Amino acid sequence: GAGPIADGRILLFGGNNAGEAIEETYLYDPINGDPQDGAVMSTMRAQGAYATDPNTGLIYAIGGVDDNLAVLGSTEAYDPSSDMWTSLASIPSPRADFAAASDGAGAIFTFGGR
Repeated sequence: GAGPIADGRILLFGGNNAGEAIEETYLYDPINGDPQDGAVMSTMRAQGAYATDPNTGLIYAIGGVDDNLAVLGSTEAYDPSSDMWTSLASIPSPRADFAAASDGAGAIFTFGGR
């Protein structure tokens, strides 16, 4: 997943490395090309969805699959001001390979997936 941060950096998170889901995050500066480690997610995830909320500045990691390819329902939010992830309520139905979007009014919608 990826999400913009107010200071111009981009948060890059999750995915897989050699077929294993990862929990690492990077704060990438597209001007200087200087990636820095960010706080790790509490859950290793790949093939999940992400959304950003322009009102709160939070970036959400939603669902996906873990190292065993088990489909996840867990959700967590990244707060750039504290460089911390917080676990949130799970989505009603675990899913992977899907999209998500914020409506800017506090709701996140998910679309498709498996």
